[in-house]
Amino acid sequence: MRQKHLFRFALKDIQDSKDTARVRGLSEELKRADETLSRHFQVHTIPIEYEEREKYHEYARDAMTQWKNAVYVKPPVNIFLSNYARIVPGIHKIFPHDSPELPREIRRAGYRGILLPGECMSEGGQFVMGDKFCLATDVYFNDKSAVKSLQRRAGKPVLPVYSFTSISHAHIDCDYAIVDDIRTLYTSLDMNAICAESELSDPLSLAIHAGEVNSRRTLGRIASEHGYDVRKYRMSEEPFPETSNGRYPNINGLNLLTGDGAIFTTNVHPGEKAYLQKRGIEVVVIPLGHTTPGAGLRCVYGEITIYNK
Repeated sequence: MRQKHLFRFALKDIQDSKDTARVRGLSEELKRADETLSRHFQVHTIPIEYEEREKYHEYARDAMTQWKNAVYVKPPVNIFLSNYARIVPGIHKIFPHDSPELPREIRRAGYRGILLPGECMSEGGQFVMGDKFCLATDVYFNDKSAVKSLQRRAGKPVLPVYSFTSISHAHIDCDYAIVDDIRTLYTSLDMNAICAESELSDPLSLAIHAGEVNSRRTLGRIASEHGYDVRKYRMSEEPFPETSNGRYPNINGLNLLTGDGAIFTTNVHPGEKAYLQKRGIEVVVIPLGHTTPGAGLRCVYGEITIYNK
């Protein structure tokens, strides 16, 4: 028996700043999201000080990632130091103060597997795990040893894709989602449209063009080798009156969560919702209006699956 657990950071002692309204609005919206998600998952909140949010990227997705045999958590974390104290004398002087609650909450949730610090391996936005394969940002694929390391940790094929929404952070989960229950891979790419390279001139446009070409190649391979339906994710253009600021949500519905026979999204086109429901997938819409541009539910929540005997 398996159960998925979700983890998010809950900011406390929010101080006045130019970002205060957004942060407070998001905090209230996420409390309501927790209530909805808790009907399907075990939801854990980890309080962190407002001034620490930059260190933890505000979103738990980029502080923890579960691979085949281990969960990697963003370092530095004193909870791990006892494992290395005999190997690296004086290591407590390197990381003297940090003792975050995230690793402890993962243990309290019942995870008994390997828990390790990892700066890159914990950056969940750069990886999208599926049952048959793992998508990873293409920035790792310039180093053959890095690719071999990813393959070993994933225990399945790791395939490169380009991030179009989060270029600076290479967070591919803003552009791709895997719904294994119906063998569907969603993307922000229009698979039938591509501009000719001769029409481009600036370096960024050329890089994006190359990313489109290479990502389409990867998606085509997944379709042929794994039998997945590759579809462009469609979002509704209508504003959600439920959002607390009454504006168009600046979130990304493709940045979604999956559960057994269900997806959880902030925005979906009615036609896409009908397609999913026809194939037996429950679609749960949880409106948000205060996330940072490009982010959705998946960014906010880190996740692990715990297998109980």
